[in-house]
Amino acid sequence: MRRSFTWVIVIGFGALFLIAGLDAIRSSTDGRDSATPTVSTRTPSTTGSNNSLLPCDVEDLTISIEVRGGNPSVVARNAGDVCYRILRGWHLRIEDRAGDPLVEWAEIQPLADGIFPAGAESSFGLLPAKPIQCKSPGPYLVSATVGPYFARRGHLSADEIACFGAVTREMRQEIERIGNWWASVFASFSHTCVHMSQPLCERVACERVGGFKIRNCTPPTRTFRRSFEDATVEDIVIGGNRAAARFSNGEVIELRRIADRWWIEKFGTKAGRGFFE
Repeated sequence: MRRSFTWVIVIGFGALFLIAGLDAIRSSTDGRDSATPTVSTRTPSTTGSNNSLLPCDVEDLTISIEVRGGNPSVVARNAGDVCYRILRGWHLRIEDRAGDPLVEWAEIQPLADGIFPAGAESSFGLLPAKPIQCKSPGPYLVSATVGPYFARRGHLSADEIACFGAVTREMRQEIERIGNWWASVFASFSHTCVHMSQPLCERVACERVGGFKIRNCTPPTRTFRRSFEDATVEDIVIGGNRAAARFSNGEVIELRRIADRWWIEKFGTKAGRGFFE
């Protein structure tokens, strides 16, 4: 009985020493861990304090109008760090050299939404799907407002703004000369078909080539023809191979260019529709 009690005491002391040794080892390990600094793997960024991408500064993200692919385009350049910009809504205006607008419209869809990496450059075409009719000579000025930005580009040709029927001084002078000459001959009741197409010449005479009379044909009245006696061309509109000229008496003629020559093919109430309306 005495021997059993002695062994119990020995085992108890041994357990106490073992527990004390383990506590010492754990304390030493914890001390080493707390003294070791934590290494961060995060790298500097251009994001804000909430780790979100910052908007582009107006000074860093610039907008200009440049000729790309032969036509004007808006070019956005980011001279700063990576950023985002929402450019919703833009307004475009094209003027002739007199400052009169050829076309002007606004769009609400995004033009240059998105993220712009550092040093990025993006271009966006400006011209509409519908062709632009040049009613007056160039050079032309294109201006665009995109969000908080404004840009303009001048000295553009008719080809660069993709307009048809550009009126040059030579074309205007030729049509003016043709119109004035025709008006004087037409007012003199001459049967000469000067500058008139064959169908129009036959309608004026109510007679086809060979002397065949045209049924139900009414020739222009004497009053109508006399109204051109002192009339001169005052306004000209050219669209492709077609043109219209308005006289000082208010009457309009239409012309068509065939083989580099202009021929008058219509006059009266239906002439000039689509040109001066």
